[in-house]
Amino acid sequence: MIHTMAGFRVATDARKIIDTKEPRVEARYRRAMEVLQDKKLLAPLGHRRDLFRITDDGYLRADELLALRAQQ
Repeated sequence: MIHTMAGFRVATDARKIIDTKEPRVEARYRRAMEVLQDKKLLAPLGHRRDLFRITDDGYLRADELLALRAQQ
């Protein structure tokens, strides 16, 4: 997650999730990242809070969601 003069970007494994210059969109995604951290699904790497790792709980929740999706 990074904000530069070119805009705001969230990416994972070199895959862009969002790339925008819209402040409202940036605010929405920053809030989503805060929620994931509050729920202990993501943890920041370093003090800048621009890199994150998925926690064990995050992986477990992702596995649950994938299992639900497979049942549909």
